[in-house]
Amino acid sequence: MTKLLKKIRFTTIVLILGVALIVSSIFSLLTIQNLEGNARVINYSGIVRGATQRLVKQELNNEQNNALIERLDIILEELHNGGDKNNLVKLDDPEYQSLISELQGKWGALKNAIYDYRGGGAAGPLYEISEEHFGLADQTVFAAERYTEQAVRNAKYFLLLVTLIFLIMVVVCAFFASSQQKRRERLLAEEKESLERQIHLNQMLNDIRAPLDELPELMYVSDLENYDLLFINKAGKDTFNFKDTEGKKCYELLQGFDTPCPFCSTPNLKPEEYYNWEHTNPLTGRHYLLKDRLIEWEGRPARFEIAFDLTEAMREKQNLKNMLESEQVIVECIRDLYQNHDLTKAIPLFLERIGKFLGADRSYIFDLRGELLKNTYEWCAEGIESEQEELQTIPRHYFNRWFEAFVEQECIVVDDCESLKVIAPLEYEVLSFQNIERLVAVPLERDGELYACIGVDNPPPELMQNAVSILQTLRYFLMLAIRRTEDEAELTKLSYYDTLTSFYNRNRYTQDLEVFSDYEDSVGIVFLDMNGLKMVNDQYGHGKGDRLLVECARCIREGFGESNFYRVGGDEFVVIALGDTEAAFFDKVKKLRAYFDHSSHISTAIGAYWTPCGSGIDEAVTAADERMYSDKQVFYHDHHTSKRYRYINDDAVNLLEKQAGEK
Repeated sequence: MTKLLKKIRFTTIVLILGVALIVSSIFSLLTIQNLEGNARVINYSGIVRGATQRLVKQELNNEQNNALIERLDIILEELHNGGDKNNLVKLDDPEYQSLISELQGKWGALKNAIYDYRGGGAAGPLYEISEEHFGLADQTVFAAERYTEQAVRNAKYFLLLVTLIFLIMVVVCAFFASSQQKRRERLLAEEKESLERQIHLNQMLNDIRAPLDELPELMYVSDLENYDLLFINKAGKDTFNFKDTEGKKCYELLQGFDTPCPFCSTPNLKPEEYYNWEHTNPLTGRHYLLKDRLIEWEGRPARFEIAFDLTEAMREKQNLKNMLESEQVIVECIRDLYQNHDLTKAIPLFLERIGKFLGADRSYIFDLRGELLKNTYEWCAEGIESEQEELQTIPRHYFNRWFEAFVEQECIVVDDCESLKVIAPLEYEVLSFQNIERLVAVPLERDGELYACIGVDNPPPELMQNAVSILQTLRYFLMLAIRRTEDEAELTKLSYYDTLTSFYNRNRYTQDLEVFSDYEDSVGIVFLDMNGLKMVNDQYGHGKGDRLLVECARCIREGFGESNFYRVGGDEFVVIALGDTEAAFFDKVKKLRAYFDHSSHISTAIGAYWTPCGSGIDEAVTAADERMYSDKQVFYHDHHTSKRYRYINDDAVNLLEKQAGEK
């Protein structure tokens, strides 16, 4: 009953940990989905800000763009209430909703001003309202960014809370193991008390000279000087299966020796005291607690010994010890997996604990995906040579027997590698190459598909079954830890990376500006804005526009190497270069300008500024931004209405599409 209760308690802890991790995974997925919707709201809020400015410039240049007005109407309505056309969600933020409502009102005023201007009105009111609209749109974008950043922080706090809960559960598991240890100590104390009572009983028997032959324990008396066996009770005779003891030595009949036992207790005996010791008899194979005492037997000094068979008790004690140690190792492995979120550090420690506890030569994880199997992680005991490098391209069909077992949710247990020589020669070839005699391997699954396996080589034969139960228990926690790490990485990527260009996004840009303000070396800032992206999207589709953005990002990355790259808007990029000299920085800027100046399909406006210390980064950002806008004004001045986007034509877009296909 006690063992059943312990098993139930441990299973409950395992289920709680599993449910908690599943809850955290579901929350992570929901958070990722919400962040994607928030990112689109931020992006489209920025589109409203830029598109209205472009619309006003067109109107002031006598270009009427009713399609853009209609599109802005739709975007503003979806930003306010959500919608399917642009796949926008309604942002649940009072500040943002208030600003977007105000922005809609300002947009109505701006449209009226546009229509007045078309009817011959003055340009001044149109310009003033557009500036007010731009400022309000800017506030709206920042409100959406603040809301999203708060959502990211909330997600972080929740994940930290889940981690804390895991730690608390680990402590609970440790407390459980400690309570089991105390219980074991109580059992030992009770056992000791029982033995002491038995000793007292023996003393009483000795005092009253009761018929020793009737006692169930093995009992004998031997001469102190010549080791003659003077007496052995019926239990002893039955145990060793002999009748005649006359003239026989105790070491001959009881131990099977030709000479006195080297461990004989006679030198340790003291008058009127029992000497207690334990011994496993080589003839019976049983383990005994022995109590020896000096007595006088028929006028001769003799050694009295009574033996209590502890074989079954020792087995139970050893089983209890193994169970407690197994539980402790499981708890420690789970703690390693959930305290250390870096699996490249957690898994080697995890394998080391398992390998050492099971006395194995190696513990490892094999990746079973694909046609070639590979050893991804390995721990080797001291003196065991690693074979990991040679085990990176094992053909799948070498281990067909394993895959058949794993599909049926079965483990692989090899008690004798030589037995595989005929039935699985290819498997035998790989195992014998590593000097493997025995092994245990269990499958790791992910979403119902075979992912990998975890195994141990050459554990002692008596621990083979223990290895199976431990690995089967730990494999679930290992896969949960792998899934958690992948979910956290995906959440981080969506929070700080632009999925199209692989650049950092505006969230990361805002965060890094604060970090780099303490940078003690030089900082170079580059603002880059693509010209004409809206026209490409409208005329050729967003797919081609995206390829332009990817190509532009590639050129920026090639030009600035190890710098920090950000996509802060639809067609806006920022580069933060750390540690460059002023000459080196502007040389990179010059080469980047030259590339885009000679490009047939990408035109950019570039602004750059260099500061000798990170404390001047705010000034550098402002200056670089202003220079970029000045560069853009020059571009617009040189590209009038009739030829404004002449540099982008079908041939240029087709060339870009061809280059993308080749890559």
